[in-house]
Amino acid sequence: MTFHRCLKRPIIYFFFWAVLSAVLFVALIIGLAILAPDLNLDDMNAPLPFSIMMLFIIVFLPGAFCRRRPGMVWSGAGRFRWDYARRALLVALPVTLLSFLPLLRNEFSPAPNALLMLGLAVILVPLQSVTEEVVFRSLLPQVFGRWLRSPWLAYSPSIPLFVAGHTYNWIGLVDIFVFAVCLSVLTVKTNGIEYGCVIHACNNFVFFAAGTLGLVDVNAENVGWGQTLLSSLTCIVISAILYYSTPSTAERITLVAGEGCASSAAKRSKATAASAAAWSPSTESSNLASGE
Repeated sequence: MTFHRCLKRPIIYFFFWAVLSAVLFVALIIGLAILAPDLNLDDMNAPLPFSIMMLFIIVFLPGAFCRRRPGMVWSGAGRFRWDYARRALLVALPVTLLSFLPLLRNEFSPAPNALLMLGLAVILVPLQSVTEEVVFRSLLPQVFGRWLRSPWLAYSPSIPLFVAGHTYNWIGLVDIFVFAVCLSVLTVKTNGIEYGCVIHACNNFVFFAAGTLGLVDVNAENVGWGQTLLSSLTCIVISAILYYSTPSTAERITLVAGEGCASSAAKRSKATAASAAAWSPSTESSNLASGE
């Protein structure tokens, strides 16, 4: 059974996630209304609006780890696979930086608070990106996946929902759609969201860093075809490199009563080790590591 079908009690899980997320979201709104009722959140170049807008997304992350094994949020291996994350970082970061090189023709106009904004981006942007991957490439497909055997059917509803969460014009939303499709394909390929988390974080961090330096307008919602084509092509190139460099033997997972899912490869390896120990008592049995 694959990653999108490993959630044992989707209705209960989704209910707890929705309730906790709603409580945190409302608490943030109330706190904002009390402490800064006149704050303008439209300027993402300002530290406080930027931080609050990031937090409005990040509050949806904690609830994803309730009522289940936390590791199953990340992958079918039951853990966050750092080897996948490192592989994605080595590809996504340099390719993303290269895609922003044409912006160097623009005039540098760093904001007075550039260092503060970069520091906030380092902390908050990865959390924001991870939250969106957990919600749209892990939580929702796993909820739908309990009734939909095909991964493409399970991931399809989350793609338009992800697109709807952005406020660009329709040309910009084409890029968001391509982005969502690419990361969904990589999630199916690897049985986990590590690639998506890293690609998403690299893309968003470089974008906000460029905005801090005055190279792009992070508040712009009207996107042209040139920017969309470059951004979409960048995502496709990164995804293609990772897709074809990743072994096709994706981990399979099976349900474990009361816990969610666990790697069947790990179960087979433990059974093999136990059999070897039974036939050769003097030989020390070894556990084979699951995952890639």
